[in-house]
Amino acid sequence: MDAAGSSPEGANEMNLRAFFLAPVPAAIIGGIVSWATGGFPRPIPVVIFYLFLLYGTQIILGLIIRAFLLRTNRRSPIQFGMGGLFMTGAPSALYLVWATTKHPASSANALFVFALWSVLGAMTGLCYWFLAQRHHGKPI
Repeated sequence: MDAAGSSPEGANEMNLRAFFLAPVPAAIIGGIVSWATGGFPRPIPVVIFYLFLLYGTQIILGLIIRAFLLRTNRRSPIQFGMGGLFMTGAPSALYLVWATTKHPASSANALFVFALWSVLGAMTGLCYWFLAQRHHGKPI
């Protein structure tokens, strides 16, 4: 058992590594989008903020969604992408509904933010699937 993924401990390590690395590309894209649209002039703090938000949603919802997907034998990249979309889409929808009732003029921005967070979640789910399934070519 010399390879990192050939034992149960190696598989757990691979899943943990996938958990921590999966949100990184989405956070970078989120920071670039925020910077490019004039939302914030410095993208690095936004990337770090998005990274913490994605870690939080992974802990609160992502672990539950992952367990559901694996228990129901859903292991395709599309299903993990949809799980990631739900992981960030559900809480952002609730927040944005609350925020737009307080400030109705910001509803166009709310749709953009919802779309962005949904895409970032789907990207996180896909990245997790890709990183976790590299366990010697065996699906997660």
